[in-house]
Amino acid sequence: MKNVTNILSENKRERERVARRENTPLHVLEILANDEFGCVRLAVAKNKNTPLHVLEKMTNDESRHVRLAVAKNPETSIEVLDVLDNDGKIMMAQNEKTTTEMLEKLADYKCAKVAVAHNKNTPAYILEKLANDEWNTTIEAVINNKNTPLHVLEKLANEKWINTRLAVAKSKNTPAKILAKLADDNEDIRLAVAENTNTAEETLNALADDAKGFIRRAAKRNPNY
Repeated sequence: MKNVTNILSENKRERERVARRENTPLHVLEILANDEFGCVRLAVAKNKNTPLHVLEKMTNDESRHVRLAVAKNPETSIEVLDVLDNDGKIMMAQNEKTTTEMLEKLADYKCAKVAVAHNKNTPAYILEKLANDEWNTTIEAVINNKNTPLHVLEKLANEKWINTRLAVAKSKNTPAKILAKLADDNEDIRLAVAENTNTAEETLNALADDAKGFIRRAAKRNPNY
């Protein structure tokens, strides 16, 4: 490895390559984190060996790409969340490598709730908490997450809000038992049940006699009919 003076005198592409290397000394990464070129700082932000205190400073970088790279860096700590902008929090919530501890914290941020609910690695207890969110978009994401427990879907299927019940009726996560109960709901929800490939034959037979023709036709088109 060249000494620091030589590294800093290299062109930006060489400094970028140094910033990417796993064996780059930590004090060199710290210096390169203040490089005038965004591509060099971006490489530092992506390097999993970049020290935490350097990543914390880089959350205020002028480049959005650098800030988002900090959010995606697996070494970024939970303490950094408070200084990350909304885009950074969302990026971290979307990342499938984000730890459970981090997802739990992110679920408390309004901007990141939907992304946490969509993340396929979000555990059941966090999804159960998010199922009580005030935003329908968050609840719909919970409904469509495969980790959502059955009892949460059952509860949401009895919600007073039509859009929530409709989302349950449309979801590929909803089992036949819950769909059977929703088959007695309003026409939009009955149609969703008729079109859902999880709907049981017995329920489809009943919907095939529905008062609405478009529901009868949908039930008969279902492969389970």
